[in-house]
Amino acid sequence: MSRTVCTSFLSYARSDDDPYVEGFYRDLCAEVRVRAGMASNAEVGFFDKNSIEIGATWSATLVDALVNASSFVALFSPRYFASGPCGREWQIFADRVGRHEATGGARSAALLPVLWLPPRHVPEVVQAVQYDRDVFSEAYRRDGLRQLVRLRRNEDEYIEAVSILANRIVDNATTNALPRPPTPTCGPG
Repeated sequence: MSRTVCTSFLSYARSDDDPYVEGFYRDLCAEVRVRAGMASNAEVGFFDKNSIEIGATWSATLVDALVNASSFVALFSPRYFASGPCGREWQIFADRVGRHEATGGARSAALLPVLWLPPRHVPEVVQAVQYDRDVFSEAYRRDGLRQLVRLRRNEDEYIEAVSILANRIVDNATTNALPRPPTPTCGPG
């Protein structure tokens, strides 16, 4: 029996409390592995720790992760919407979702906006993506996931939010997976 690969691409603005972002990423990956029945060392996500300088070329690893991920987790914050690289990551993945839907695929929930630090203004192009904030706690909706990570009193709500996101990532990979680009061949067969 073949096993579905659950992968997510974490898009975030560098310097948005990076140690907290890294901790969230580790927790989310661990929860995805458990919910998908995968080994504890299975690769289930992509987290780029390197800052992309203006005018720099993206690494092949980053591009590969972006075009192959089954979900795109975007940590919304004021810095996220001011970041050119974050906007390009979002657009590339949104285009992939759009192509899938335009070619007869069911509506995709592969774009997963997460309120990291609620911004005062959300760009119109992003507002079009439906996300069900009501399934998350009041503390999440008010203060964002960053605050749930930082304050111990919010630990249960944080664990619940991570579980909700992990379920969606597994669902995206198993129920309405985005097609992956064809694998290039290495020469005549």
